[in-house]
Amino acid sequence: MDDELIEVKKLKRKPKMILVRLVKSNADNAIVEYELDKVLQRATIPSNIIEDGKVPEDELQFGIPYGVPWELVKLSASSIDLANMLRRMEIWTYEDAMSNPNKVISALQAVYKCDLAQIIQYARENS
Repeated sequence: MDDELIEVKKLKRKPKMILVRLVKSNADNAIVEYELDKVLQRATIPSNIIEDGKVPEDELQFGIPYGVPWELVKLSASSIDLANMLRRMEIWTYEDAMSNPNKVISALQAVYKCDLAQIIQYARENS
């Protein structure tokens, strides 16, 4: 009998609703944008499940993902690589960084340039 009560309670639970932004829609489907686990995502879902700008979380998980899952790209640069590059460019202090923002950007570009090829390859493989 306790098992039956637990099952009834499970059935009565309201699903967690996730706030979505409608990107594009037609009569049957919609592309929605939402944040789940701190990751901004888009998915194609049935238009009729959107209620007051919200969608049940489980329905979003069954949606067709839109775009490349960039969060899965494996990057090789590390904070140590960045620190060393900043120091090579004479960026040692807050004042150095604030007075030379272009050098900071150059350091970021130098450290991550090797990752650009990985990002492009990943996008090709996951499009």
